[in-house]
Amino acid sequence: MRSEWVSGGLVALILYFGYHAFAGEQGLWRWGRMQHAVAEKQALLLDLQTRNEALQSDIEKLIPGQVDLDFVEILARRDLSFVYENEYVIMDQPAMDANMHR
Repeated sequence: MRSEWVSGGLVALILYFGYHAFAGEQGLWRWGRMQHAVAEKQALLLDLQTRNEALQSDIEKLIPGQVDLDFVEILARRDLSFVYENEYVIMDQPAMDANMHR
């Protein structure tokens, strides 16, 4: 009788630790989800670092005394819709409509 209780207790103990090893708060399934989250965050970090490098490059082109005039013109045309007097602007109407309804 006593050995049955000991065996039952050991089985319960093994089941308890087995459950927590896989499904517990710090189990293998949680660890797998955390690894997936880390991979997503690393991809986001890489994207942000790439964008940051591009912005740093743009800033270097706008340093007083070293201004890249071609870059300034690109910015004026893109962001301010700048055009010269003798230029014609051809607008793609369907593309504009598609962008306006987003």
